Amino acid sequence: MKKIKNNYFKLMVTALGIALLFIPQSAFSAIPTPGTVITAGNVDQYAETMAPWIVRMVKDGWGFVDPVTITVKESEPNGPPDTFMAASRANIGKVSLDADGNLVNYGGGLPFLEPKEPNMALKCMYNQYHRWVGDDYTYDPTEGLVSCSQRKGAEVGWGGLNWTRLKFMHRTDIEPIPDCRIPRSCTLHFI
Repeated sequence: MKKIKNNYFKLMVTALGIALLFIPQSAFSAIPTPGTVITAGNVDQYAETMAPWIVRMVKDGWGFVDPVTITVKESEPNGPPDTFMAASRANIGKVSLDADGNLVNYGGGLPFLEPKEPNMALKCMYNQYHRWVGDDYTYDPTEGLVSCSQRKGAEVGWGGLNWTRLKFMHRTDIEPIPDCRIPRSCTLHFI
């Protein structure tokens, strides 16, 4: 009799486990799906998937702007451009490390598309340093940064922000693309 009860218990636990596999994840937590519109009225059910400051912007605009509405879109791949990946593939078998661990024959893209031993950790670090961040770009928001003084009843203060990054070596997208093999890249930051 005890063996029958034990087998029945195992069967029920197994059946429950299998049933849980077929329940969608959204039944356990509120994860917004594409097309979902998140407003002040429903933001609390999605709060675990957002930073607290975003939840506050949706609820009351932090008290100095209108509350924000978020429409969830389908995710899109946002990888490096084909030109950067072509430069990375061109490095296969050409780029190496010298005795001091410096790059030799690097000309753009990822230095080591498929890093292997020896010195795999160092090769991964060079890949991280030379990862795709774009050639040149300027960040120039149309609206400045609102000061916190407005929340205290004072006048609104705006902080203008203009950040430009110029890449002079190892460009892969924006002309002029240099035709050189210089071991180190150079970037300038203007504020």
